[in-house]
Amino acid sequence: MNQRETNLTVMEQLECMLLNERHPSYRCRDYLNSQSQHEVSATDRFKLCQWAYSITSACSLDLSVACVAILFFDRFLSSGNSRAQFALTSPPQFQLAFATALFLALKTHSGMNVELDFFSENVCGDLYRKEDLVEMEMEMLKALSWKLCGPTTHDFIEYFIELSHIEDGSIRSSLITDSKIIAASAMMRYPELHMPSHIALTSIVESIEQLQDVTPVQKVLLIHGIASAICDHEYYTNDAAPQKDSITPRSFGAYADNIVSLASQVVGRSMNQYRRIFSPSA
Repeated sequence: MNQRETNLTVMEQLECMLLNERHPSYRCRDYLNSQSQHEVSATDRFKLCQWAYSITSACSLDLSVACVAILFFDRFLSSGNSRAQFALTSPPQFQLAFATALFLALKTHSGMNVELDFFSENVCGDLYRKEDLVEMEMEMLKALSWKLCGPTTHDFIEYFIELSHIEDGSIRSSLITDSKIIAASAMMRYPELHMPSHIALTSIVESIEQLQDVTPVQKVLLIHGIASAICDHEYYTNDAAPQKDSITPRSFGAYADNIVSLASQVVGRSMNQYRRIFSPSA
């Protein structure tokens, strides 16, 4: 498979991911501010996210497992399910819902066999009975329409960087690692309850800005490479009629515009730093 065919395959996979994240089953809404009465807050959610990251770290699991749990949790509370609505009025149920989301993520994305007894006793500290977890799990699966394999922020990071064809292996590896860490941190903050692809793009640009021993010009070129790959019309030129709900070059261009906007901020900050360093002394 040549480079162009590889690019086309990646773009086709990315197109499916972008369509999936826009499907109603995967969309999240502002559930904490959608009703007048609730007993939980963004701070409560933040602490639960911290707990999930500590669990995955203690078990030497990939950070993405906790990110998947957060996605399951947000989707569940956005679903309108009666049990989800109740969780917004009850801190214990809110916590149970998050524990269940983590249990689901461990079972589906950790690559390990997770026993309910072990999870209830060691992860939840016997705070909830096995029956509580099983009941909530069934409610969550129904609310999620049993769709547990949607695209994650970390998936988008890998695909976007794959398209950029960064030749320097160390920079490429650093960008993937740092972008995932930045994205995981962003997912903890409720005001940044955005689609995974948006968080991924912002995280990549921020990780580029933080690169050491890289000039502002090199940073701009890295960002430009990602933007160019995303909005490359060549891969979508064909005579076939556009399919319903297909992602068009125009919509990919919107992602590129977003990157360019972020890039201009990066350049501005970098150039201001250079001016301070090289400006003549008063």
